[in-house]
Amino acid sequence: MNDKFIEYKKTYFGETKIFQCRLAEKKSNELVIIYEISAPVRFLDTNFLPGSKSYGYYWTKKNYNVYHWLNPDDKSLVFYFNISKDTKILDSSVEWQDLIVDIVAFPDGKTMVLDEHEVPRTMSVDDISIIEKTKDEIFSNLKQIIGELERRTSVFVQSLS
Repeated sequence: MNDKFIEYKKTYFGETKIFQCRLAEKKSNELVIIYEISAPVRFLDTNFLPGSKSYGYYWTKKNYNVYHWLNPDDKSLVFYFNISKDTKILDSSVEWQDLIVDIVAFPDGKTMVLDEHEVPRTMSVDDISIIEKTKDEIFSNLKQIIGELERRTSVFVQSLS
């Protein structure tokens, strides 16, 4: 469960961001990795304290991934959906293409769509279609998705205790 694993996030504008993570679960078309922050961060009007963890869920057949962020006391802070494409699960890494738009769901039920204003006019029709269809899919199934991820994350948290 403590295997090192690397996340390669390819931004739409060509940058690659690299995150050192730990492997929690890996299947051929699904992955869960854990990322822990060591310095405080304030984001989305939320304090992420050192020891806060993200349980990152990735699927090769879905056009999104989800970071389920927990505070150091293992309480949910936020579900952060990255709309994406081309997710590849490799032996010791995951690679995915970010499509700019994100959806955030807070434990109190509040949701936000982020970064739509950053989508360039030159984005391909196919990528715009992926964004719109994926937003619809996430919002249509949001309670189910969050319920399933809360259940799965709690299993990982218990197994790490």
